[in-house]
Amino acid sequence: LPTKDAGHLAAASALSAGAYGSVCTVMTAALVDLLRRWTRFACWKGGAGADFGLLVWTGTVPQRADPLLHLVQRSVRIVALLVQDAVLTLPEVDILWRCSGDSNNPIAAARQMLKLIGVTLEQGKLCRKGHTLEEPWKVGGAVRNSWLVEATRAHDMDDVGRRRKKLDPAAIEFSQLTARLSSLRMKKDKVAALRGVWAGDAIEGPRAAKWRGEASCQCGEPETLEHRWW
Repeated sequence: LPTKDAGHLAAASALSAGAYGSVCTVMTAALVDLLRRWTRFACWKGGAGADFGLLVWTGTVPQRADPLLHLVQRSVRIVALLVQDAVLTLPEVDILWRCSGDSNNPIAAARQMLKLIGVTLEQGKLCRKGHTLEEPWKVGGAVRNSWLVEATRAHDMDDVGRRRKKLDPAAIEFSQLTARLSSLRMKKDKVAALRGVWAGDAIEGPRAAKWRGEASCQCGEPETLEHRWW
């Protein structure tokens, strides 16, 4: 699929996962990671070393196609709707938040998704390393989603920092990357290479040879489909 269509397909997959998976089912970290892997496969045609978190926050993969971000926002929105529609009161949410255990319900689902990005509910506020969101079930959706976007980005960058010791995510000005890239007016292949660097990717020789049309088998014969089959 063309990159644009692949992104739309991945976004549709993320939307369906959020709509049906997170409403009343506790999503495990392994399942969320699998969803992200498939999204990377759909949207990124570079090497296997690209970090999905960096692909999202450098603008290579659209945020709307990130399963984790969508699951977080969707599950929290469901709880907010329950409160705003007077299905649950705030004290009831607090009780269910502490007592849900491994139950499959909207409260447990939201708690699990927030736990995956290091967010806790303390005295009615969402908290993550000193950053808080007051009255998360009553604030507007735009304010809540903006806070959750930043919390998810901070989680991804913490994860990147643990796995890639030579990279300092805090030094990256994510909001300016796309604008700077547009101002450079480079060719598409150069842009792709730069985005690969941003995502921590590495392109191996055999893959680069295929891109240049120089692929060959170890025996020296051109790597046609028929030759590969034999």
